[in-house]
Amino acid sequence: MGQGGGTRVRIRSLTRRYETVSGEPPLVALERVDLEIEPGERVAVMGTSGSGKSTLLHLVGALDQPSGGGVELDGQELACLSGRERAELRRSIGMVFQDFRLLPTLSALENVAAPLVPTCRPRLARTRAQAALEEVGLGQRLRALPRELSGGQQQRVALARALIVEPALLLADEPTGNLDPATGSLVLELLLELGERRGATLLLVTHDAAVAACCERTVRLEEGRLVETM
Repeated sequence: MGQGGGTRVRIRSLTRRYETVSGEPPLVALERVDLEIEPGERVAVMGTSGSGKSTLLHLVGALDQPSGGGVELDGQELACLSGRERAELRRSIGMVFQDFRLLPTLSALENVAAPLVPTCRPRLARTRAQAALEEVGLGQRLRALPRELSGGQQQRVALARALIVEPALLLADEPTGNLDPATGSLVLELLLELGERRGATLLLVTHDAAVAACCERTVRLEEGRLVETM
């Protein structure tokens, strides 16, 4: 996936089952899901807890592998990638999680620069990380550790980290779920604005209808099956 435009996502018959240790039938997280997302499109995935929303996001982000079917990003079938290629792909996808997933011993600047460390000179990585933090309004908190930041500030650090790779695909798993409504609205506005500025395709998981309404299209999962699109 290259810079300068969003990623085309094609999900076909995507299935994920987890084997149980007790000999009972496998746990079905996703069952034959079909979905196509155009480059630059913003799509929300809604559903109750356990409906398969996060599983879908993890499969699209190459964090997990399907039991059946597949995911194509710009025509590239993820199942055909080697472990090394999957790792490289993950570094080019912007991911924002509900629990922030910041490294507690690293400063805000170091957390944001982390995705660039394998491929970028340290000074350039720090310069780009500082610019990303300034873009989300945290230019004065570069040296702060996660525990010294509020929840909203931590999520903005996580957003800066996701965007620093200039992703063509941005995945967000309940990005406002741990925030109060006012802070969540600010973070969501930043996520949408900065993602659109980069032309990124956005796939956003949420249980909040108001958050989903900010996307161009909403799909709904129930018990691992796609049951509705809007």
